[in-house]
Amino acid sequence: MAQQYDVPIAGVTEIEETVKKDLESIKGLKLPKKRVDRFKFKDMLANFKFDYGSVMGGHHYDVTRMTKAARIESSYDGKDPLSAEDIDALKKGGRIGLGYS
Repeated sequence: MAQQYDVPIAGVTEIEETVKKDLESIKGLKLPKKRVDRFKFKDMLANFKFDYGSVMGGHHYDVTRMTKAARIESSYDGKDPLSAEDIDALKKGGRIGLGYS
């Protein structure tokens, strides 16, 4: 109908010919064999999602988002393991020393 009224058509035209050429070029192509899941990752992931839900990660163990009371409750000695400077350094992507060599 557009051709009847000399209306130019923008975009991809003659797509059928392009698809036909592409299909002819891949006729002899062999795909690699399906790999065996030696570690049963798909099964383990499905079990994990069944047990814990499909969303992994989160902020539950992020010490920079914990309150001071939560950090004290989670620590072994009942003291806050991080100072305000340590938390700022962690939020900026830095590292803190824990006294290990």
